[in-house]
Amino acid sequence: MTTSGEPTAVDARELTARGIARARRFLDAVRTKPSQNLTPPQELLASNEFSRPFRDAPKVARRSFATRREVGEYFSPRLAPIKRQVADRASFWSWLGIFYFEDMVRAANGSPRLARRDETFVIDPRDPQSRRNRHRHYLRSAWQLYETHGEDAAFLLYRKFCAGSRIHPLCELIIDDEATRPFRQLPPCSPRF
Repeated sequence: MTTSGEPTAVDARELTARGIARARRFLDAVRTKPSQNLTPPQELLASNEFSRPFRDAPKVARRSFATRREVGEYFSPRLAPIKRQVADRASFWSWLGIFYFEDMVRAANGSPRLARRDETFVIDPRDPQSRRNRHRHYLRSAWQLYETHGEDAAFLLYRKFCAGSRIHPLCELIIDDEATRPFRQLPPCSPRF
């Protein structure tokens, strides 16, 4: 914290191959033993063995995000100068996923709410399935949605940050006319994590 009470900003980094492997082991340990400490190992974020700086890295500060819109609003100006450089940079988004991990995992009945897939926090560029599922990364997907669609995607951006992908209930808030009433009787889809 700074003297003004604001969190201290740090230069974002990117995880190395060893860092991504270590991050995935950390996520597996949290899933196996949800009562364990949710704090990621600090060497994962700062050690040159597990992460490295990169040119023009934005400054980021620890904070929590209530909605996906807040994620987009926070990262959009910070990433604007380098958005092409980071849009598909798995190592960067993986570092951010671990950096904000504690703030993104919501506790339910004392246990963390953690998706089964690593890609919600860490994307492994060497793993084809992980690359295919990069759209599941909480931060990356919220930022891209905000960047691409802005307020046109409000019904998705105002979702709680770690909520599942069920948008059916939101659609009826946005579209309320006679033509859509038959579709409201359809059961909502279940989130696929």
